[in-house]
Amino acid sequence: MTDETQSQLASRLAVEAIEREMASWNEPRPKPPRRRPRQNRNDSISYSIRLYPEEVEMIEARAEKLGVRPTGLARNLIRSGLASGGLDEVTDTLDRLEQVVAELRSLVG
Repeated sequence: MTDETQSQLASRLAVEAIEREMASWNEPRPKPPRRRPRQNRNDSISYSIRLYPEEVEMIEARAEKLGVRPTGLARNLIRSGLASGGLDEVTDTLDRLEQVVAELRSLVG
């Protein structure tokens, strides 16, 4: 085979490969898997946060154990933290404990 014949053969093979690919473009595509309907996102805002890898691992492990998505678990953890009063509630509880301890010390000693 001459160099020109080899070149022509390579070109013909390349054209045939392109034609086969183009023919597959007209084939019906499989339907994508059904997804759960999404809720209206107009009433929520996407908020990006940074977490340490260990925190992400903890969230993912707990989410897997509960059978939920990690993002849903993280969102619910944030919501429950906000609903419980967060740091203010902890500070108030510590203040009350300190008062009780001071009263007990005054009674004992």
